[in-house]
Amino acid sequence: WRLDFEPPDLERFGALELGLEVARRGGTTGAVLNGANEAAVAAFLGGRLGFARIVPAVRAALDNHDFDPHPDLERLLAIDRWAREEVLRWIGA
Repeated sequence: WRLDFEPPDLERFGALELGLEVARRGGTTGAVLNGANEAAVAAFLGGRLGFARIVPAVRAALDNHDFDPHPDLERLLAIDRWAREEVLRWIGA
């Protein structure tokens, strides 16, 4: 057996690109990704957001958050809540 791997198409798979960015940056980006993604997926499942708009909604939260490279637990929980609210604002809910 032989397996050959090609680099992923990050334009086609935008969520993968977001995950790689978050892994590189660290800090509060993981909490933003988590909260924003959960809110966006819930909005999709509730019929308030199209599937193709999940990644742009998460991207908007990542782009608009106040990055902290060394957050404590309280800050991470607060930024997770902020990201969920930011997605709801973004979709106009």
